[in-house]
Amino acid sequence: MVERSGSQDESSLVKDLRRDLECANLQLRRYAEDIVQLYRSERKNRVNLEESQAQMTRYAEDLVRMYQIDSQKKNEIQDTNVQLRLYARDLSSIISNLRLANQNLKKAYQDTVLRLAMAAEFRDLDTGDHIVRIGRYCALLAEKAGLDKVFAELILYASPMHDLGKIGIPDSILLKNGALTQSEKVIMRAHPTIGARILGGSDSEILQMAHEIALTHHEQWDGNGYPYGLAGKDIPIAGRIAAIVDVFDALTSRRPYKEPFSVDESVRIMTTEMPTHFDPDLLQTFVAHVNEFVLIREAVEAEQIENVSRDSLFGKIADLKE
Repeated sequence: MVERSGSQDESSLVKDLRRDLECANLQLRRYAEDIVQLYRSERKNRVNLEESQAQMTRYAEDLVRMYQIDSQKKNEIQDTNVQLRLYARDLSSIISNLRLANQNLKKAYQDTVLRLAMAAEFRDLDTGDHIVRIGRYCALLAEKAGLDKVFAELILYASPMHDLGKIGIPDSILLKNGALTQSEKVIMRAHPTIGARILGGSDSEILQMAHEIALTHHEQWDGNGYPYGLAGKDIPIAGRIAAIVDVFDALTSRRPYKEPFSVDESVRIMTTEMPTHFDPDLLQTFVAHVNEFVLIREAVEAEQIENVSRDSLFGKIADLKE
C-alpha cells in the first residue's frame, strides 16, 4: 500500500512538471512572436524614416533650386525694368519730337488755310479782317451753342474759307459801289459753288467742313436761300452758324455799297426783318451773347493784319472768352 502511494505521487509530479514546461514553452513562443513582430515593425519604421528623410532632402533641394530660380528671375526683372526705363525715356523723346513736328506742321497748315482764304479777299483790307472775325465768331457761337471743342476748333479754321469762291467773281461786281443788277446777282450767287469745287474732295476734316460752309452759308432756314434752297436742319449746322455771323459782320462793316450799321441796329434787322433766314435757336444764342462778339470785333480792329501771327488770328477757343 505504501509503495503504490509513492508511485502515484511521482506520477502527479511529472504531470505537473510537464504542464509547467508546456506553459513555459507557449509563453516563450509568444515572446518569440512578439519579438519577431517588433523587429518587423521596427524595420518598417526604419524604412519609413529613411523614406521621410529622403523626401525632406528632396524638398530641401527643390527649395534651394526655387530660391536660385527666384534670384535669377529677380535679376532678370531688374534688368528688364532698367531696359523698360530706357525704352520709356527714348519713347518720350520720340513723342516730344513728333509733337513738335506736328505743331510745326499744324502751324504751317493753318497759315496755308489763312492765306488761301485771303487769296479771294486780298483786294479789300477790311474784307481780310472779315475772315479773321468770321473764324472767331463761328468758334464762339459753336461754343455757346453747346457744341464740343473739336467742332469749335474745326469751324474756327474752316469758316474763314466760306467766301473762297469769290476768287472767281469779277472785281466789277465784287467791289461795285451800288446795287447789283439781276444778272450780276446771278454771277455773285455762283461763289458758293465755286468755293465748294475748290475745297471739295479733300481728306482733311478742316477742308471738308470748309467745303460744307462755303456751299451752305447762304442757305436760309425758311428755304429761300441759295444755291440749293435748303431749309431747316437740312442745312448743316456749320453752315447755319456761319450764316448768322456772316450777316452780322456784313451789317456792322463798311462795304463799297454801304456804311456800317450799329450793333443794336444790326441785331434788330436780324431779329425783326429777317428772322426766318436763321436757325432760331442759334439766333437766340447769338443775341444773348452779342456783347462777346463785339469784343472780338474790337480786338481784330486793333490788330495789324499784315503783321499778325497765326496765334492772334486763330487764338485758342478759351481765349475767345477774354
